[in-house]
Amino acid sequence: MSDSANKLPALTDEQRRANLEKATAVRKERKALLDLVRQGSVTFEQASADPKYWRIPVVRLLIAVPGVGKTKATQLMAQAGIAPNRRVKGLGRRQRDYIIAHLPGFKD
Repeated sequence: MSDSANKLPALTDEQRRANLEKATAVRKERKALLDLVRQGSVTFEQASADPKYWRIPVVRLLIAVPGVGKTKATQLMAQAGIAPNRRVKGLGRRQRDYIIAHLPGFKD
């Protein structure tokens, strides 16, 4: 394999700026979506079925749920057999159902 196969394409300043603006817009949109979950306007069940939420890591979405912190989120993910780096789109049906069933009354 040649070295040129591993190099990133050279971008112009304009392309780089456009990519940065796009990335910033995507981050702002994801933050706004997570804020809706934090406020209780959107449930985990609704969010996990909505394609806008699919690129968000499961742990970030769980932490956004009121009453669920990082510890509870990681415990719940481990119990459901979900990898720490899994995104919402990658959840299996059983994993999603397990989280939904255990979120409202999740106890330590």
